[in-house]
Amino acid sequence: MDMSDLQTPIEAILSACESLLTSASDDHPLTADQKKFIEIIRENARRSTEQFSEYAEKIEIMKSGQQYFSIAHDLRQPLVSIIGFSEILAAGMVGEMDERQTSSVQTIARWGNDLLLTLNQIVDRARHGDDRPTLIS
Repeated sequence: MDMSDLQTPIEAILSACESLLTSASDDHPLTADQKKFIEIIRENARRSTEQFSEYAEKIEIMKSGQQYFSIAHDLRQPLVSIIGFSEILAAGMVGEMDERQTSSVQTIARWGNDLLLTLNQIVDRARHGDDRPTLIS
């Protein structure tokens, strides 16, 4: 498996976070809570990058029973956080965003969901002994 298949969505999420943090306009600045949520998303994306880089080493362990559940949880947790916080931001629960900001947050949620689906496929295939994961494009 090529780890760049998992890196591309993470890079898109990080890019959208940077865009949100650096291009907030004077007309529509981000609230403190919005900035905090974006920082949490960015930190979880970075953590996912680190965990995915270890994924190749852990695939054999995942195939062996009890440790599978812990590793699968560790890989999924940052993605669930990214998706949840981006959905809260998109819904305006911590302040309204302009159209461009909302679009960036929706991009983060979409990439997070796509990545979670891809990870679930990989984990399911590893769990069942199929080393040929099919990645979602």
